[in-house]
Amino acid sequence: MDMISALASMRALIDFTKVAVAARDDHQIAQVEQRLTRVLLDVTSAGLELQQKVQAGIDTERALKDRVRELEEQVADLVKRAAERERYKLAPLSEDVFALALKEECAGTDPHHHLCQPCMDNRGKKATLQRKTKGFMIYLTCPECSYDYPTGKGVSTQRQPLNYPSMGRF
Repeated sequence: MDMISALASMRALIDFTKVAVAARDDHQIAQVEQRLTRVLLDVTSAGLELQQKVQAGIDTERALKDRVRELEEQVADLVKRAAERERYKLAPLSEDVFALALKEECAGTDPHHHLCQPCMDNRGKKATLQRKTKGFMIYLTCPECSYDYPTGKGVSTQRQPLNYPSMGRF
């Protein structure tokens, strides 16, 4: 019996050792799983941060491209305005009063006319001055800013005969 009891004790010791080794292995596996989980979380977090930075870079690039497009449009508009402005020269309307007049060499089929210089140069508006009389004085008025440019000329006070079309005999 001592032998059986020794064998049973030995068997119990082997089983206990197996359980202890299994527990140790399970503990080591759990530690490795925890480390892998932490690493996986770190990698996922780093991936999200990288994705956010990439998206921010894409947004910045898109904004910069939009700004470049805006600036190119502004440059094209300024070049167009400068070319149009080159067709005109500052000309006196009366003493110390100036407006833009179409240069003769640029007239083509356009009739001679004057533009409001502040509207053209400051606002980019091509405002053709319109004739207007106040009392007996002739002014050129800007339709954009309503400024009246005195021409220094007066309205003729001579009466013109009225020419009515013939209505036939009464």
